[in-house]
Amino acid sequence: MFFNKRVIKYQQLASDSDDGAQSQLGDVGPASRISPYLSTGALLLCLLCTVVNVVLFQLAPPATGRYSFPSSTTFLTSRGVSRKDLDNLRRPSQFVGFENLRRVGPPAAKSFVNFPLLLAQVDSSMPKQKSAPYTGVRTDIGTIYPELGRVVASKSVSTVVQFRALDYGMELCELRIALSANASVSAGNRPLVLPLSHVEIFSLDYGKPLHADSISYSSRPPRGDKIADIVLDYGSVWTHRFECQMDHLYTFEVACPLQSQDPKPCELAWEQDKEHDSVPAFTMVQYSTI
Repeated sequence: MFFNKRVIKYQQLASDSDDGAQSQLGDVGPASRISPYLSTGALLLCLLCTVVNVVLFQLAPPATGRYSFPSSTTFLTSRGVSRKDLDNLRRPSQFVGFENLRRVGPPAAKSFVNFPLLLAQVDSSMPKQKSAPYTGVRTDIGTIYPELGRVVASKSVSTVVQFRALDYGMELCELRIALSANASVSAGNRPLVLPLSHVEIFSLDYGKPLHADSISYSSRPPRGDKIADIVLDYGSVWTHRFECQMDHLYTFEVACPLQSQDPKPCELAWEQDKEHDSVPAFTMVQYSTI
């Protein structure tokens, strides 16, 4: 049996020195050249941008300067919605139908500390005055807002406190005021000041978010029931339990009694942070119910 063998012949590539290279490869145009003026212009533009950046950096405020947090009522998002509008949006439950589930045993003992959403002072001697915006500290890594809050009560000043109950099945709430054992500094290096008289805790009839820069003595929610008269002392812990609902807001007011009710001087002041087990602190502890 005979097979046809196909012979493949390879053609040698022409070198640059060959005279026929241009005829075989075709006419290749001259290599593109970059204008020297374009290179010089790009270099000058880079140098100009560098000089401008250095000047702006030198003119910038120092990193340790104070910076005010944008107002909840005036700070707008890219769509023209304020932070206050966002806070007022409905928050539907994420646990639809969970209450119909059959429980196989008693609720496990769980709890966590819930920190206030709001600690704002109102002054009866200046009923229209609102709290100043929160201030932050500019650092090399950005602006930092310390998680500090103040609890103050005096003859004219009282403190509005607001909590939001969190988490499904944690609907037994406990207000807690825990004080340090001595007058050492509280959070923020401010001393703990306790009154000689008792202080009053009121519930406020308001279930919407409050903002420190939009609340004053005249615009604060009306007082509801008086929860307690408290005599505060160093190292003491006061608690008050009540049933709460997930995602509901609970608002309170810490105030001194009227002079006609108690002639003793009343001056209460401390700063608190959001660290667990830190004292003094006004917090809300939530306990499991399922």
